[in-house]
Amino acid sequence: MFKVPDSPLEFYVEIVDGVIYGKTEAQPILIGEPKFSLLALKMDGSLMDSVGALGVYYDNGGKDYLSTHPNAILDYRLVHLDGLSNPVWSIFDVEANVAAPLVNIDAQSGKIVNDPYGQ
Repeated sequence: MFKVPDSPLEFYVEIVDGVIYGKTEAQPILIGEPKFSLLALKMDGSLMDSVGALGVYYDNGGKDYLSTHPNAILDYRLVHLDGLSNPVWSIFDVEANVAAPLVNIDAQSGKIVNDPYGQ
């Protein structure tokens, strides 16, 4: 998601294996005040990429999960919420149809952390 500060419009791009599969511009529909405020990600090379996040997940129970869930479809989200010191990668199993992430990883340190939305 890309956004210009102070603009309600958001631009979404879906990239899979380096190929752009879709893009769209949208304005979120909110009822009441948003519960979270997103901060911009610093693109200075200091953050772990999705491949690194997947490696951390594999090393922290991911291999076991995938061996018992062979139809898992993993999806990633990288967010930097206001109030958190670093951005967090969250990995989900889309096939499981569960909103809770399988793992949350500090994108700077590579350490497992709590769900950023629960903090």
